[in-house]
Amino acid sequence: MPCRAEPVRWLRFGKLPQPVRFRGGAALIEAICSILRGWNVRDVDPASAPRPLIRVRRTRLGYRRISWWTDRPSRVREKTRRHLVEALCGFHSEFLDWYLAQHPKTLFIHGAAVKFGRRLVVFPALAKAGKSTLTVRLAMEGRRVFCDDVLPIDTKTSHGIALGIVPRLRPPLPRGVGAAFRRFVRDRRGHGFRNRLYVSLRSRELANLGETAPVGGVVILTRRSTGSASIEPLDPADAMEKIVLQNYAREVPTPLILDTLARAVGGAQCYRLRYTNTDEAAALLCATFGPARPTARRGRR
Repeated sequence: MPCRAEPVRWLRFGKLPQPVRFRGGAALIEAICSILRGWNVRDVDPASAPRPLIRVRRTRLGYRRISWWTDRPSRVREKTRRHLVEALCGFHSEFLDWYLAQHPKTLFIHGAAVKFGRRLVVFPALAKAGKSTLTVRLAMEGRRVFCDDVLPIDTKTSHGIALGIVPRLRPPLPRGVGAAFRRFVRDRRGHGFRNRLYVSLRSRELANLGETAPVGGVVILTRRSTGSASIEPLDPADAMEKIVLQNYAREVPTPLILDTLARAVGGAQCYRLRYTNTDEAAALLCATFGPARPTARRGRR
């Protein structure tokens, strides 16, 4: 049963038009806020707020979530999560669906993006390529992370937009990563359970919601079992194809999708990176796209 000491709270997230209602979910609210950057999460008066899009209730079975995506009792039961992190991951997924639905004229690329200088290097999502781990490793090198999973792209400017959500890894870390990187992840450990771990990157390491930057590079990742890291030029047409296949947009007309991505990728440096060791891959990317900027001393906020 929900804890009676915890009040019902109605929260707004950034400019999303509808609130979320939480009943008995103080721990989940804290966890959600811990993975967001620049979202201006705030309480609203239910008397003047529109109907909540998502309702979360803590029960004896766990965290129960109801929304317009769960319109049948069977789906509601599927959305009940016993563990806090399972509830957090479920909300994270639905939160992204909500954001995508509210931006029908924006492209959404399944992939990671990290800022090198003033431009983004995009890593299209490929199965088990290690993009999230490499993204966090680049943050350790002083790079500013835009995303590790979904990159919005403005159809007018062709610039990438930061979602302000911390990266999420799938433990255990791969073999061969150095002790320094393991300490980096440990020092920034967020909520985790089983094979999910949020990495609470700090303000210099993660872009806030709404920050923008042009695309300056596209790198196709291939993780292999042996061999040193290597990087080689890639035909921009091949890079374009990979990005098109990772596009989430459904309401954007196809000609606009192709035109936007052609402008985004047209002047980008395109490469294929094959690697075994994440540390080697990060070093090779930094050598290719330029030296890291100075950052505050590690270990301090």
